[in-house]
Amino acid sequence: MKNLLQVQDVYQQIRGRVILDKISFDVASEEIVGLFGPNGAGKSTLLRKIANTEQMIGNVVINGIPNDFTKFRTDVILVTGDIEIPRLMTLRNYCKLLSTSFEIDNNFVEEYCQKLEIDIDARLGSLSKGNKEMAQLIACLATNSKLVLLDEPFSAIDIYKRDVILEMIIDSKLSGKTIIITTHLIDEISPILDKVAYIHDTKLEFYLDSEEIQEQSDSVASYLKERFKGE
Repeated sequence: MKNLLQVQDVYQQIRGRVILDKISFDVASEEIVGLFGPNGAGKSTLLRKIANTEQMIGNVVINGIPNDFTKFRTDVILVTGDIEIPRLMTLRNYCKLLSTSFEIDNNFVEEYCQKLEIDIDARLGSLSKGNKEMAQLIACLATNSKLVLLDEPFSAIDIYKRDVILEMIIDSKLSGKTIIITTHLIDEISPILDKVAYIHDTKLEFYLDSEEIQEQSDSVASYLKERFKGE
């Protein structure tokens, strides 16, 4: 399978402290990758580099095209737990705004608004934090971006809605998207992962197929929990 993403020797240092030390890995098209590590490991920093929102030392190549910090890319989108939709804007209007840069699958938006009970015409400021997170996630997964980066995007989402969220992510993969996820909800997310990456002490400690991990442990979740112990 063709690699959609190549991360090559990405390095970050802040005030003399190394955050990322020559991180390198490839991600194939239509894969879901879990990016894990202790707090402060540099996961969010790495996603910002991949998303082309920060300058970097090293290289990131998406769809065969190297990142250029001075140029906006529509084939990659970053979703964070920090809500970026203006409070007075509705999800419908936000999707219209996104459509000035991306193609939007409006059927996808309508389908998952219904499944997740999100009012597409409600102002964002009137929604709970969990519903705001879901609205933002729906909008970004509805774009035509080939690479979607999810940085703790559903920490406030009700446990009863998480199965639908996983369904939405799988649907996005089946429609041709490649997805990288950082989250502390290991048990919930591990069943849908193709690959697992773990950053520790500034380096990529391992990058493995989920099947390979399951040969060594009861599950991806239990394998990762062993890594998190004491950190």
